[in-house]
Amino acid sequence: LLALVSCGNTKPAAKEIGIQLYSVRDLIGSNELYAQNHEEVFAKLAEMGYTTIETCWYNDGKFFGLEPEQFKADLDAAGLQALSTHTMYNLSDEQLANKDFSAVMPVWEQCIKAHKAIGCKYIVAPSFRVPSTLEGLKTSCEYFNAIGKLCAENGLKFGYHNHSHEFNKVEDTVIYEYLVEHTDPALVFFEMDVYWTMMAHQAPVELFKKYPGRFELLHIKDWR
Repeated sequence: LLALVSCGNTKPAAKEIGIQLYSVRDLIGSNELYAQNHEEVFAKLAEMGYTTIETCWYNDGKFFGLEPEQFKADLDAAGLQALSTHTMYNLSDEQLANKDFSAVMPVWEQCIKAHKAIGCKYIVAPSFRVPSTLEGLKTSCEYFNAIGKLCAENGLKFGYHNHSHEFNKVEDTVIYEYLVEHTDPALVFFEMDVYWTMMAHQAPVELFKKYPGRFELLHIKDWR
């Protein structure tokens, strides 16, 4: 969090700070816990200064088992907005080998519709099943581009969030660099998790310089 210090009569600048709801999973990390605790949790997050959330626990057109309209109403009641989400549908081995995304694209259409209903601007894949070959990675990039194209057609943006394992290599090629270099910048952005990037012994600022314009969202956290 940023601490804003007021000097004299100068009013501190407003800051838009979001929280990934996974951070409060112990309180709302299931449909049952959400039903019990979401009002108090959302009110406290707003009181702490958060203005937006990045949600997870999306499944089959619903959030925490709720219709999108109800989930949005719950956020509205606390003065919070849904900025982004974490959700992903991995390709099967057969789909990866055949480069056939047709069966999963209707699932993405439903996903996009639900996220538009809660006001999201970004849909972010929190991880993916890393293929064992460069050809498989190429297909994964094509899949990301296809999702990104569908999102763009519906007024949303699609991105990818890293952990540390993406800085490992496949066929002597760094997975993360391959993803950045072989996805369409107009269709796919990257949400750098600064913590996991550091855990992989990488320098976030150097990656920003190497790939300007590719990073639109960040995860900032620490290890206690």
